[in-house]
Amino acid sequence: MSLFSRAIALELKFTLMSLMSVLQMSQVTIEKCMEIILEFEPSPQGRRLAQLGIDGKHCVLMLRSLLHQLSIYCVLFLYLLLVPVNCR
Repeated sequence: MSLFSRAIALELKFTLMSLMSVLQMSQVTIEKCMEIILEFEPSPQGRRLAQLGIDGKHCVLMLRSLLHQLSIYCVLFLYLLLVPVNCR
């Protein structure tokens, strides 16, 4: 394993630990971590070096927040749709 590939592996492990602790993503694998980096890291250098910078982490946090809010609205909508008015 070359020094470059060892550095990428180390960076992936660091990003994995960061996702697990800071972003509270407990079931993240190395493969999923790489997918997240490729999807959310805006800089080509960060993607090439398998690094999730502050902007990439911000994108992940914003998406998680948006999905959380959306799930709350979906539950509320289903409640209003499915529970009769006289039972609320």
